[in-house]
Amino acid sequence: MESWKSKSLEHINIQFRSIMEGMGIDEEKQHKLAAKLNLSKKIRTITSMQSLDERKKKIKEYVIKLKDRNSVLNLLSLSVSLETGPKVLYDIFNSEGGHDVLVRCMRRMDEEFGDVVCDALYIVLSKYGNRFPPFLRPLLDGFLGGKIHETRSFFKILEFLVNENKADELFFSTDFNKCVCNTYLSRIMEFIKGIPTIEEELNFLVPLLKSPKAVHVRYILFVSDLSQLEQRVSNKEVFETIIKEIKPGVRQDWKRGRINEVVRLAEMEGVLDIACCVFEAFAFRDSKVFADVEKAVEKMSILEGVEGEKKELPKVEKKEEVVRKPEAGKTKGPKKIIKKAVKSGGPTKRYVQVKWTKMGKGNSLWSKINIEEMEKTFGTEEFDGFEVKGEKPKISHGEAEKRRPSVFSEKKNYAINIALGRVKESNRDLKRAILDMREGLNENLVKQLLFYFPTDEEIELLQNTENVFGRGEEFFKESIEEIELMKRCLYYLYFMISFRNQNVCKTLRILERYYTVLLESKEFRRFLGITLVAGNHLNRGSFLGNAEGFTMESIPKILEVKNDGESLLSLLKRKIDGEQLLKDLSVVYDASGVNFEALCMEVEELKKNYINASGSTFLKIQERMESIQEEYEKICSLHDKVGKLHRDCKEYFGEKVDDEFNSWIILLLDRMSHDMKKK
Repeated sequence: MESWKSKSLEHINIQFRSIMEGMGIDEEKQHKLAAKLNLSKKIRTITSMQSLDERKKKIKEYVIKLKDRNSVLNLLSLSVSLETGPKVLYDIFNSEGGHDVLVRCMRRMDEEFGDVVCDALYIVLSKYGNRFPPFLRPLLDGFLGGKIHETRSFFKILEFLVNENKADELFFSTDFNKCVCNTYLSRIMEFIKGIPTIEEELNFLVPLLKSPKAVHVRYILFVSDLSQLEQRVSNKEVFETIIKEIKPGVRQDWKRGRINEVVRLAEMEGVLDIACCVFEAFAFRDSKVFADVEKAVEKMSILEGVEGEKKELPKVEKKEEVVRKPEAGKTKGPKKIIKKAVKSGGPTKRYVQVKWTKMGKGNSLWSKINIEEMEKTFGTEEFDGFEVKGEKPKISHGEAEKRRPSVFSEKKNYAINIALGRVKESNRDLKRAILDMREGLNENLVKQLLFYFPTDEEIELLQNTENVFGRGEEFFKESIEEIELMKRCLYYLYFMISFRNQNVCKTLRILERYYTVLLESKEFRRFLGITLVAGNHLNRGSFLGNAEGFTMESIPKILEVKNDGESLLSLLKRKIDGEQLLKDLSVVYDASGVNFEALCMEVEELKKNYINASGSTFLKIQERMESIQEEYEKICSLHDKVGKLHRDCKEYFGEKVDDEFNSWIILLLDRMSHDMKKK
């Protein structure tokens, strides 16, 4: 623990006492608080006193420092800032590659660092969702290696990933022996069984029992003998739910349930006959049958083992034959021998295969189908047309190369290859265009390359492999020496493309004029006032009378009011300057084509892209960003002004000023304009 409780810890204590002093707390209480509060609470206090600009700057520092080495202080400070701060801090964390950095920290975790990594991971997951590269396997290894002591965040992370269907690693074996006792899930259950009071540790099992691999979960929990935990579980409801899912009805006789589960799994995998033969061979000590089963199993490649090593099935001792005299009155003759037939490994003919997904029949319609009756409807010769003639084709060297696992996932490879497939330039020329930051590059290409940019783990794999799959992997492998610069250049290009293509400034100017008119037009205010007076007069003595105001969606109803050939609108027009009203509100036609919420999202995306691009330490990117700094700040300032005007309008009218609001204004203007032209 001394590794991080030295100068850095003393520096934290000095900052903490300085804050206490600024709050007017005397020296004695400062020392008491410094001794009493743990490191996390001190950092939380220090962070709360920092300005937003300070926290933005420090987020970058924390991520950069954590790239190369684990630091409890930096990780705690990062966690607190992300947990208590606004989303802009997370955007900076994301743009600096914070997700990859946290996963790196986890791979390097030691005993004093494991709990802090788990806490940081869970904070980011719960607040902002999962944008991490796969990390569950190293997390599980760290947990089983005893590097995580405070396990609350660990089990919360498990529950989060299970709900996302991203927890398949729980079923992986921890060594080459693929017995269920060696899966991560079994090892976790062993850990839980040793906890004196079980609070939230079982919660992740509830969604796990609803996952596609629920049958395996039930089997593993059978083996774990979950029933013995009942007295130690504080949340009885969760426990009852799990027990109900695992074993409907009787909760005892776990061993028998375990055998039933083995049979069910064997049936699902299509090896029920072999499983039955194995059971019978053990039960009746039949060495002949057991030897035949062993051969059949070897033929079907079911035996598992490490390279160059073969697992042998246990030998069964041969029973000594006992000669018995025939009973009196019975004819002596040769003893009948009942032979157990083992099905051969496969059919003598090879047919075109049906590439379906197998399932167990359970209680579904498949259990109600009489297979024997169905088989009688076919003659063997009817399948001759589907026979594959000749030898089984050998896999050529070229095909073997194609089947090698790629660095990128199939989806990622496909997306990048599609984007690069439209590019006529060579990889070298494209790389040069990106590094030169040529703004004429296709927007979709830049976006796809950024979205599917390789993770740290993939970059490491690309560095260490000679075989690449498709142009996407080839392109990034050729760019490996300048990969970080390329990422920053892509961020810059994406920002510039979106910055140039969007008429954000022009659109903001339109909304600025429109909202200002709504707030300042005296004629519009007069029209609404006389309409309210006229409406209340007509509604006298009814529930609708004595109104203090009305919504804009009332305008169609107001325009419909007529009697004896005269409309209410014609009466109102005589009380206002109609031409001035039309002139004032004419900007609504331009503003109606703009969705304010969508525009705000565009500006926020622009700001995010700006943060990504401006965060670079490369000089030529910094120079280009400085050249557009003034224009960018003008847009941000205008956006803030329009946002305030929009809020003022909402307060002014007492309702949302949105597309629907605009449509009622346009309806009013169209009707007034039409009536004025008739005259």
